[in-house]
Formats: sequence, C-alpha cells, structure tokens
Amino acid sequence: MLLFFLGASVGSFLNVLVVRTVEGGDWVRGRSRCDHCQNNLSWYDMVPLLSFLLLRGKSRCCNKPLAMIHPMVEFLMGALFVWWYVMGSVFFQLVQEPLRTMQAGYWLMIGVVLLVVLVMDLAYGLVPTTPVYAAILISIVYRLVILVFGPLRLIDWWEYHLAAFLSWLFFGFLYKVTKGRGMGMGDVILAPLLGLILGYPRTIVALLLAFWLGAIVGVMMVFFKKRTLKQTLPFAPFMIFGAFVSLLWGNDLFGVVFNF
Repeated sequence: MLLFFLGASVGSFLNVLVVRTVEGGDWVRGRSRCDHCQNNLSWYDMVPLLSFLLLRGKSRCCNKPLAMIHPMVEFLMGALFVWWYVMGSVFFQLVQEPLRTMQAGYWLMIGVVLLVVLVMDLAYGLVPTTPVYAAILISIVYRLVILVFGPLRLIDWWEYHLAAFLSWLFFGFLYKVTKGRGMGMGDVILAPLLGLILGYPRTIVALLLAFWLGAIVGVMMVFFKKRTLKQTLPFAPFMIFGAFVSLLWGNDLFGVVFNF
C-alpha cells in the first residue's frame, strides 16, 4: 500500500509537470490552481486519489467536474510501482549488486517515461521529446554497462542497437513519405527507445501489435463516427501497449506469428 501511494504521489507530480509543460508554465514555482476557476488549491485538495474520491470528482472551489486524467495518472503510476516491485523481486535477482540496483532503477525510469508519453499523447496529442531523448541516452549507457560488467552478450548488444536504428529509420521513412500526416515526429523519436528496450525480435512484435491495434481502433472510431478518415489518432499509446505486451511475451508471439 505504501509503495502504491508513493507511485500515486509521483503521478500527482507528473500531472502538474504535464499540464504546466503543455501550457508553457513554470512547473518548479507557483501553486497549483483549479482547472476551471484558477483559484489556488490547498494541500488537502491534492492528496493523490483520496482528494478526488472525497470530493466526488468535483472542484471544491467551483463545484465543476475534475478532469479524469489526473486520478487515472495517479492510479496508473501507483500500479506501475507495485508491478515494478513484484516483477523485480524475481527479475532483478538475475544480476549482482551494484547492477541489481541500477537495473531496478533503469526499468522504473523507463516505466515512468513511457507513462508520461502515453498520457500526453492521449490527452494533448503531443509526445514530449526531452524525457524520450534522456531515456534513449540512459538506455545506451545502461546496455553498455550490462555488456561490460554484466551478463549481456555482444551479439545481444548489437541486436538492441540495430533494432533501435532500424525502428528509427522505418518511422522516419513513414514520416517523410506521409509528410508528417500519417506519423508524427514524436513517434519517430519514440521508436528507437522501444528498440533499445526490447531488442530483436520483440521490437518487431511490438510494432506489429501497434499497427494492428491502431488500425482496428481507427476503423471502429470511423465506423461509430467518433472520428473522420482525415483525422489522425495518437499513435504513441499503441506503440507503448505493443512494447508492454512484447516485453512479457514477445519471443513467444514472434514464434507464433512467423511460424504460422
């Protein structure tokens, strides 16, 4: 429970970071304000998840509905921290200290960055490039350290970086061909990060899942008249979903798809 609340608190901070970044505000200084009437919020209005529940989803100062994105991020971040701990209790035991601590920190950072990207693309249609670039750089360093001091083989190291390069090349090609209409630059920047996270062949599985799911959702939204053919869908959430599934079952799914 404590770990979940810690994650939810991180999610609450990320909500502030996301909103102020989109609005061009200063996320370091200044008090949080109501989304509707812009009145300053008190600390008891910002307790992760609990305040939303006690206020029944409405602002204390103007009684208008609060955006669901805030408790969703807090809940997802809390769930991420719990999942990271449960999975890490087994997975992170495969290496010795200090690599064990570095490995745990790396995967938590990746989870936080991908969750921020997912939320920003869904809510605002934007992929924040700064945390993605930082995650790419950290991933390169992480893979190098694991290669030199850990169990990573040289051939695996090359596969991670080749997957990153080819993913970037493929998405860059789509961006150029569609002139930015079919694929955003944020997706191009996100693609090599997924390659560095997943390697081969799981990157292939992740991207196939992303395109298949994106196509299905897009067709359904057009069919139910929620979106027109000229409107685009945020694609980063599909990429992240595909990466999550592939991280868990990518090797098995690759065998099923390409040996069918």
